[in-house]
Amino acid sequence: MNLNSLWPAAGALLVAATAVFLCDKLFGVHSSSVVNAKTNGQGSRHIVLNGLRGLVIFSVFMHHATIFHGFLRTGLWLTSQSYLQVHLGINKVFVLFMLSGFLFTTKLLNAKANAAQPFNWLQFYVSRTMRLVPVYFFMLWIVFAMIAVISDFTLKEPASELFKHIIQWASFTLFGAPKVNEFELTAIAGVVWSLPYEWFFYFMLPLLAWVFRMPISMPYLILAMAASACLVIWQPLWDFMSGFAFGAAMALIVRVPRLVQICSGRMGVVLVVVCLTLAATAFPTGMALGSRIFIFLAVTVMACGNSLMGLLKLRLFQSMGERSYSIYLLHSVVMYVMFKFAIGARSATLSGSEHWLVILASIAVFIPLCYFTYRWIEQPFIRYAPYLSNWLSNQVRKYQSAFVVIR
Repeated sequence: MNLNSLWPAAGALLVAATAVFLCDKLFGVHSSSVVNAKTNGQGSRHIVLNGLRGLVIFSVFMHHATIFHGFLRTGLWLTSQSYLQVHLGINKVFVLFMLSGFLFTTKLLNAKANAAQPFNWLQFYVSRTMRLVPVYFFMLWIVFAMIAVISDFTLKEPASELFKHIIQWASFTLFGAPKVNEFELTAIAGVVWSLPYEWFFYFMLPLLAWVFRMPISMPYLILAMAASACLVIWQPLWDFMSGFAFGAAMALIVRVPRLVQICSGRMGVVLVVVCLTLAATAFPTGMALGSRIFIFLAVTVMACGNSLMGLLKLRLFQSMGERSYSIYLLHSVVMYVMFKFAIGARSATLSGSEHWLVILASIAVFIPLCYFTYRWIEQPFIRYAPYLSNWLSNQVRKYQSAFVVIR
């Protein structure tokens, strides 16, 4: 079977849909009630973008599933040269950054419009920390346990170096993504390269609030300026970082009622198809500005509430969207375990069809795992975030007189 054939994707969608259906029953999740709820205005927009996030995360998985075929044979993590795989590999992360830029810029604009409920920066940073850190550390715990087993519980580097490398990974790879105990983690945890970009965006967000002429405390403004300086020193891939700027622009554009009305209908569906087709065919590398602009236009249409004739409201993409962070972090871990531990050395000689059968089995494993992590790790910490934020707010109030507010 051709590795870039569409049949594996169809099979993966079928297995994923079945796994989601069964997990919804097992965990008592009624995702259909969310989709069928009143979906006017921002509620409809949230549902559509949640479905888009689920679709993008599925694309991330399919991209990495294809790369695994070559990795098992060569030990090199290299993307396919097909148009489809190039764009799945490059533009999926760009879209995720756009969605983050859109979501949090929208929160700022909503807070500006409602003076009675100003943006709570402390609550924002607490909630982001409680959202991102627990599952990430859970993933690292699994990865480090795997390294210990692979290394026969033997140190292959000085203990001080091992500790240093663990700290680097615990920092969301902000200070590098080195080997741990001489073990390369790209195939297991390579997706985490994008997380420092998210953190930089969060810490720089007060600057955007300042641009919008929102009241903001001096400590947060200083934090944003320091983060901006650190970002320049860190030297990111600026074309990816621009995804947040495109998302912020999208948040401004969708506030035009007439545009939302036009994009919500069938004309919007046609525009999405045309834009995505041009992005994928006219720009082979996917890195060109033109490609990013067409993707921006397509996602903007969806942000106006266009579900692409109900595609983005499907139970499959809604459920995967809700659990996107767990899926993003854990899918490669599961695939590595399936190939390296369950099958072993023979995984390097599997045919294309056999490779995809293992991938389908991996879906049947990681989707229930992500339901578990979402229910028992993500949600409890998310629910605890407001309590922690309120406690910290009470502590901050003791020193509130030292804060200078810029208006």
